[in-house]
Amino acid sequence: MTPPALALDTTAIKPGLRLAVGLSGGADSVALTRALAARAAELGIVLHVAHLHHGLRGADADADQQFCADLAASLNLPFHNARVETANESPATPAKPRESIEEAARRLRYAWFRQLMASCEIDAVATAHTLDDQAETVLAKFLRGAWTEGFSAIHPIVTFPEGRILRPLLTVTRPHIEAYLRLLGQPWREDASNLDPAYTRNRLRHQLLPELEKENPRIRQHLAHLADLARDEEAYWETEISRLAPQLILTGKPVRGGGRASETGESIALDVVRLATHPRRRPPPPAPPRRPAPQRVPEFRSHRIPPHPRYRRPRRPASRPSRPPYRRAHPPRNPPVAGDPRRFPPTLISR
Repeated sequence: MTPPALALDTTAIKPGLRLAVGLSGGADSVALTRALAARAAELGIVLHVAHLHHGLRGADADADQQFCADLAASLNLPFHNARVETANESPATPAKPRESIEEAARRLRYAWFRQLMASCEIDAVATAHTLDDQAETVLAKFLRGAWTEGFSAIHPIVTFPEGRILRPLLTVTRPHIEAYLRLLGQPWREDASNLDPAYTRNRLRHQLLPELEKENPRIRQHLAHLADLARDEEAYWETEISRLAPQLILTGKPVRGGGRASETGESIALDVVRLATHPRRRPPPPAPPRRPAPQRVPEFRSHRIPPHPRYRRPRRPASRPSRPPYRRAHPPRNPPVAGDPRRFPPTLISR
């Protein structure tokens, strides 16, 4: 039986790209690795596998690392791995505030991805974030009171100076991924910490979202669509600010006689006069010329065409008395016949 194809977003994957898949051993990253490995020749990419040991969960984490190494070997893919101690990075230090275990693990993971890209061994990293992850992130941002920038949640592409982070699975749901792996006969690892309600994301995933789905079965798709709208809104305002800021923001320190010193950038000011006279929005494009309305052909109840107004008989003014209607005289009931003296006198008959 042919396995269902995953709807990978390959718009940012170009031929010749050296792409590393962030493989944790979970269902999402395993499915992304298998799907990209199956299409590597078609896409023209050089595929790598990258696994980071976070120093948590003891023997389970060691088994995850061994599983990822075996999967990469079975697919003949280069394997990159490293180990960090996340528990030592989460406490507060003079250089950074205190972080949760999840925040510290994410920061260390992306820092290692950037090191891999800086080493010039790979050009980009693909992570296995799904539509369910997007919905959970948007819901978490909403509960924390985020604005438009926060609602944009997980971006399909994140650009760093060293390279890019790609998310090809943002339109795929987790049940679809698990069905894909079952038909392939591909096992995956389960992280026991994903069931711990002590973490906010787990409470959203296992408690709040199922309750919301009872009211709207498509709540996950709607939340993911909200992230797309918020991302487009942020992109629009960033473009507008980059266009208007050079015209309205004055850099440098004001000097005597007018103007500002350009050699120092410690002070900025807003040109309120130009701001007051600046149009608040771009002028709308000119409307296209309106086409003239078609002439409506009059409809006549009779088949005869009425005469031209010039040749119509003028109506009688209402002030003049109307003439009584003409009445035709009735013929006599007994019309005269030949020999009738009423019509032919006797003198004429005798003659």
